[in-house]
Amino acid sequence: MSALRNSVRLLLALFALAFPLASPAWAESVAVNQGEGQGLIFSHRGHCYLILPQHVHGRSRAVTIATASPALTGDARIFRSFAPGMDLSIGLVSAGLGNRCAERWQDLPARTDALLDQSDEAVLTFIAASGLAENRAMRIVSRDLDLLTASVTGARDQIFKGTSGAVLRMKGVIIGMAVTSADTSEASFIRIDAIREKLDRLLDSEAATPAPTPEIAADNGTCGPALSSRVAGITCSREPVSADYACSNLLHGRPVRFSPGPVELIVELAGGAPVPVGALRLASRPAEGEAIAPKTIRASFDFAPTLRDRWLPFGQVDVTPFGDGAVVNGSRPRARRLKLSITSTWDDALPTQIDCLSIE
Repeated sequence: MSALRNSVRLLLALFALAFPLASPAWAESVAVNQGEGQGLIFSHRGHCYLILPQHVHGRSRAVTIATASPALTGDARIFRSFAPGMDLSIGLVSAGLGNRCAERWQDLPARTDALLDQSDEAVLTFIAASGLAENRAMRIVSRDLDLLTASVTGARDQIFKGTSGAVLRMKGVIIGMAVTSADTSEASFIRIDAIREKLDRLLDSEAATPAPTPEIAADNGTCGPALSSRVAGITCSREPVSADYACSNLLHGRPVRFSPGPVELIVELAGGAPVPVGALRLASRPAEGEAIAPKTIRASFDFAPTLRDRWLPFGQVDVTPFGDGAVVNGSRPRARRLKLSITSTWDDALPTQIDCLSIE
């Protein structure tokens, strides 16, 4: 009987190895500013983002981040804060952490009520100064639509300074992010439901999932070779806000600006014959509060010799919140004309600005 029981256990173990249970999305926790706080990184539509409490970075718009072992370090630039209404900020993570920024925004839970109804046991996860991910057993003591309150259950466990931004998980699923603590035994958390509701519209204004955006130098407003070297003309579907921001400005590396709303730019390539095109790059550098960078860009191409529109899809991308974007097509189709459709921006209340455009 004992031999049979052991055989069954062995078979079950082998089955578990062969068919592992699906694990929930596990967005990476990171330490922020050398342990002053914590945050969460995730990927969405080709970019890596960081969410963290606004009070962790204060007035600074730049933060450093470090992952758990195996440790990697990087930095992020904050582009939107929601305090005082919600102690929450979101930043764009610089290149280099792509392999650790694997979990997707859409995989994070949008609703957790059913999970919270099942239990009050949770785990607080944070990155310690040593680089190790540490856990604290917690018990949820209250909850409302936006916030959770939880207390430590271990007699010797405490909540130390620098815990803000640490995530609370239940059965491996993220349910909240720490923002305040009344004492060393209890903390308040923004529910992941509330975070999703706040950020979904900002991050997912379009349903498509574009290819990643190649890095563009962010220390100047240039895109590469002047557009005029390859282009015979450019037209826009709407008038700019003024003659100073005329559509033809892009031919000479000067900015164009449109009132809020979708707009299309049609670029006629020089030479008359179709030529291979591999990428369209743009940069947007408006003064803060005056205009905003585009967000979702769709590109099409037309190779036909007639004036009839025969637009074929070239590609699409999300421009970064700091105005860098490139639509890339590895097959390099031959084109006579190109069309850029701006379907959303990072702030739909501000005019849309493009400072330069180049074609490769």
